[in-house]
Amino acid sequence: MKVGLITTLSTNLGDDFIREGIIYALKQAFPEQQFELVLVNKHEPSTLYPKNHPIGWARIFPTHFARSVATEVLSRLFYRLRGSRFEDCDLIVQCGAPVFFYKCWFTEWSNPIWRHVVGRLAKKTTVLNLAAGSCYPWEQLPDRVIDSREQRFIRDILGYCTMTTLRDQLAEKVVAPLAATAALKRIPCSAFLAPLAYPPPNDLRDEEKYIMINYMSGAGHYDYGLNIDHEKWESTIVELVQKLKRDHRVAFMCHNDAEKKLAQSLELDVPVFLPASIQDYFVIASSAKCGVFNRMHACVGFAGLGIPSVGVGVDSRMMMVQEIGLKTVYVKDADAQDLADNVEHMLSVRDAEKSRLEKLQSETLMEYVEILKTSLR
Repeated sequence: MKVGLITTLSTNLGDDFIREGIIYALKQAFPEQQFELVLVNKHEPSTLYPKNHPIGWARIFPTHFARSVATEVLSRLFYRLRGSRFEDCDLIVQCGAPVFFYKCWFTEWSNPIWRHVVGRLAKKTTVLNLAAGSCYPWEQLPDRVIDSREQRFIRDILGYCTMTTLRDQLAEKVVAPLAATAALKRIPCSAFLAPLAYPPPNDLRDEEKYIMINYMSGAGHYDYGLNIDHEKWESTIVELVQKLKRDHRVAFMCHNDAEKKLAQSLELDVPVFLPASIQDYFVIASSAKCGVFNRMHACVGFAGLGIPSVGVGVDSRMMMVQEIGLKTVYVKDADAQDLADNVEHMLSVRDAEKSRLEKLQSETLMEYVEILKTSLR
């Protein structure tokens, strides 16, 4: 089975978790199949074509911005030539990530990938949009999609897909009125399944385990004009770690070099981990008792190991964490003592929470497997 995957590459560990969870579910749904996976980086849409294709020429430009502009122009000129790497796929899957957000129609992938290729191939190929989420600033959550260009883009991509699964309640709320006859289902993000593909060892004694912290400046990727006080959040993290260190081992779990340098700059004399691979990530994660994370997919990935956490964020991606029954806190409301109290509560209910998360993970896997089987039947 040849499967095209719209994802990111060497960009974001959370996106890797989403993709690996989908691949795991595919293999469970069709255990007799051999899979040929065609991975396309949505941030580099020219990779959808061979290098010798006119649209593939965009890769000669040195900067991401130049490549994006070149891809948009070349795609408009040459997409009718066809020749994409998805042409003979049996299945095309958009692998999660935020899909619904302000100006979602205005991205480097909206035309070159969705409208110029997926929209055409959807007439003969099964297309799924799995673990699609929202990403709106926490103080500016919409009741509906107002911009006509966003409405049109969302209607288009819903129409291309045999099934769209939504990973948070806001995505469902804003998308449902635009769905018409499109099939929608709300289930947890596929990243919840990723640890099943990389089962880690679990040979540490409890006293050797850590309270894990994931720290981002300002608690998120973007400020969104919300005037987040970065210094206040830094001092909150410092105070939290100092409180936790009195009774627990504490460590930082980083998703990239920038986070590693940021954690080290705090000089808190605790281990700072930066995994070298997805498998390494879950090995390190398995040494945790619970966590406090700015990366929402850290919450989901750890939950896939039965490890609870609190997510501290700035946008509606927090609802993805709420979807699996975990607590979230808007960064402006975050308080070191409250977070420390939450850690102690998580530790007091660890066994019950682990059982709950494992049961939910099993149910989530069955839902994804059934969607894949039904869609490809």
